[in-house]
Amino acid sequence: MTLAIYAVGAALLAVWLDVRRPAPSLGRVGIHAAGSFLALQLLLPALRAIEADRAESMRLVAILLLLILPVFVYGFFALCRLLRLLADLRSLR
Repeated sequence: MTLAIYAVGAALLAVWLDVRRPAPSLGRVGIHAAGSFLALQLLLPALRAIEADRAESMRLVAILLLLILPVFVYGFFALCRLLRLLADLRSLR
């Protein structure tokens, strides 16, 4: 449940960031997509650590705020950039 709430919050933050930034170029979207994929893959061990050790609540909060939330925001931001680029390419047709 907690990760779902963080995912929704991260998606809202990513949309806010995307609206504030200018339109992306194709090269930058590729870099963002690759970077977010790598970050999400590296996040999996942290998620497993959270499931295994729920005893320390301060450690859990630190991992959620300092690691998981930024990675989720970056992943959703890259998705927003990709969707905006595809919409711009479609309008050029």
